[in-house]
Amino acid sequence: MNYVYRYEIAAVIITFAVMISLFRKKVISTKAANAFSFINFLVFVSSSIDIAAIIFLKNPPAYPVWLHYTINTLYQISFHCIAITFYYCIFYLSENNQRPSLFQHVAIILPYAGTLFLDFSNIFTKWVFYIDSQGYYHQGKLIWYMYVQGFFYLIMGLLRVFKRRNKFSLNNKIVIFIYTMASLGAVLVQWIFPQLMITGFVLAISVLLGFLCLENPQDYIDKEMGVYNRIAFNTIIPSMIDSDKKIRFLGIKFEEMKYLNETIGIENRISLMKSVSSFLQEVTIKKNIFRLSRSKIVLILNNDEKIMQEQIEKIREKFSQPLKAGDVSLSLSVFLDIVFCPEDAQTVEDALDLIENSFNSIVTAKKLEITRSNKNVLGRRKREHQILMILEKAIKNEDFEVVYQPIYDVKQNKYTTAEALIRLKNTELGFIKPEEFIPLAEQNGMILKIGNFVFKSVCKFLKETQIWEKGIEYIHINLSVIQCMQERLYEQLFAIVDFYGIPYKYINLEVTETSANASQDILKNNMKVMLENQMRFSLDDYGTGFSNTASLIEYPFNMIKLDKSLIWDAIKDEKARVILKRTINMIKELGMLVIAEGVETKNQVDMVKSLGCDYIQGYFYSYPLTGKDFCIFMQ
Repeated sequence: MNYVYRYEIAAVIITFAVMISLFRKKVISTKAANAFSFINFLVFVSSSIDIAAIIFLKNPPAYPVWLHYTINTLYQISFHCIAITFYYCIFYLSENNQRPSLFQHVAIILPYAGTLFLDFSNIFTKWVFYIDSQGYYHQGKLIWYMYVQGFFYLIMGLLRVFKRRNKFSLNNKIVIFIYTMASLGAVLVQWIFPQLMITGFVLAISVLLGFLCLENPQDYIDKEMGVYNRIAFNTIIPSMIDSDKKIRFLGIKFEEMKYLNETIGIENRISLMKSVSSFLQEVTIKKNIFRLSRSKIVLILNNDEKIMQEQIEKIREKFSQPLKAGDVSLSLSVFLDIVFCPEDAQTVEDALDLIENSFNSIVTAKKLEITRSNKNVLGRRKREHQILMILEKAIKNEDFEVVYQPIYDVKQNKYTTAEALIRLKNTELGFIKPEEFIPLAEQNGMILKIGNFVFKSVCKFLKETQIWEKGIEYIHINLSVIQCMQERLYEQLFAIVDFYGIPYKYINLEVTETSANASQDILKNNMKVMLENQMRFSLDDYGTGFSNTASLIEYPFNMIKLDKSLIWDAIKDEKARVILKRTINMIKELGMLVIAEGVETKNQVDMVKSLGCDYIQGYFYSYPLTGKDFCIFMQ
C-alpha cells in the first residue's frame, strides 16, 4: 500500500513548535495544563513513530520482524493514550484541578488498561496487528477495540463538559468540541482511506488551536508587584493541596493600604509595593508569592522548620522598620497570619477562608506577631452556608415570623407604638439571630424580598387586628440599604398599604445612617413623598460607628433612636453620660423626638427618663411578642 505520510510530517512540525512555545510562554503548571502538554507530546511521539513505521513498510524485508512489532506496538500505546489524557484534561478543568478519587481513577483507566493488555500480548495473540512472512502489516481481529476505547473517552469527555458546563470557559468548550469532532472525523476518514495518514495532523491542528486559546500568563500576574495574583492562587494551589504535601501559608496584611492613594499618591504607593515585592523575593522564590488584594499577600513558606522561622524573622524585621515609598518613609501596621495545610485546611477554599477571615480578628492582635488561623473560621463559614440555604427556603415558603416589641411613651405613661422585628427559626439550627442572617441576606441579594415580606406582614397585621383601637399609634418597620436605594420606593410601599386598605399614618419607617449615606438624594425624594402622605421616619442606631449631625440636618426625620451602646455606656461612665445628655438635648432642640432602645434595667429607665427621652424600648418593658401575644399584651 502506498501510504501518504506528509500529513504526519506536518503533525510533527506543528507539535514540536507547540512544545517550544509552551516552554517559552511559561504556562502556569496545573494538572489540566500538564495534561494538555502531554497530549501535545503524545501526538508528536505517535506521529514520529508512524512516520518511522511507514518508512519500514517501504522495504519490510530490510528490517527484522521484532523491530516491526516494536515500532507498531509503541505507536498503538502512544496514539491510544491520547484519548485518556484528553479525558483527564477535561476532568481536571471541571474539578478545579483536583485529582480523581481512587474509584474514579480505576473507572477512567480501565478501558485503556484493556488496550495496554492487547498491545503487550499482541506479539503472541496477533489480536491487534500482525506482520506476515514478507514483513507487511495487517490489522488483527480485535483492532476495533482500540477505536471503541478512543470513542468512549471522547464521548465521556463531552458528557462531562455538558454536565459541568458552568466550570468551563467559552474557549474551553469550543476547543473541546472542535477537538472531539475533528478526532472522530479523522479516524473515520482514515478508516475509509487507510493509506491517508491524516489522524495525527488533525490532532496536531486541534492541539495548536488549544494552545492559541490558552489563558494569557499575564492574567495571573499582579501588575503592581509582578507576582502571582488571586486567580493564580486559585489555579495553582488546588494541585499542591491535592498532592498531600505539607504547605505553610503566611498571610500578610497591610492595614493602612487603602488610605495610601489619598496620602502619598498612586506613584509612591506603586513604588512602595515594588520594593515590598523585591524584598519578599529575597525571602522566598517569586512563584511562592501571591497578592490576593491591595492589602493582602500570601507566601508559601519552606517546610523546614528552621528555614521557615528564618523567613518569618526576616519579614518581621523588615516591616518593623519604616518603608520607603519614593521620597516618603512610612511605618505601616503589618499583621501576620499562618495556615498549615492539611492540618488547618484541606482545600484551597478553606485555606483562603482561614487566611482572609482570620485577619478580621487580627486587628486586636499585636503588630507583626504571628497569629495561627482559627479553625472556628471554617465552622463559621459552614454555618453561614447553612443559613443561606435556610434563607432561600424561608423566602420561597415565607417561613419567617414577624414579632412586635412594645415601645413605652414616657409622657402618656403607656405603650403607644411598637417595632416590627423579623425572626427565623430552623429545626436544625434553632433560633437564628437577625444580626446573623440579615448581613448574609444583604450580601447575597435576598434582603429586598425579606423587607417586602416584613412590610406586607405588618400591613396585614394592622388590617386584621385594628391594633390602633388598643392605643397603638403606628408601627416601626426597618428599611434595608437596598430598599432605600429603590428610586420609586414610595410607589411599592403605597401599593402594599393600599392593597390592605389601611391609613399611611400607621407606618413609621426606620432608616440607618448607612442606608441614608448609600442612597442620599433617592432617599430624600422618597421621604418627601411619603411624609406628605403622613408616613413617619426614624433614624435608627444613632450613636454607633461614625454617627454625626449631618444626618440630623439633611433628612427630615421625625424621631431619633439612640443605640443601646450609648445607654449602657452612660450608666457606667460619667463622661458618656454627659455625651448622652448633650445628644438628647441637641436632638430635641432640632424638633425631633428621642427613643432610647436596649433599656434593660430600672437604673437605665430612670436615667433616660431624667435626661428627657420621649420613648423607651427594651427588655425591661417587654421582649418581642408574636402578633397574637402583642394584642393580648395591649389588651
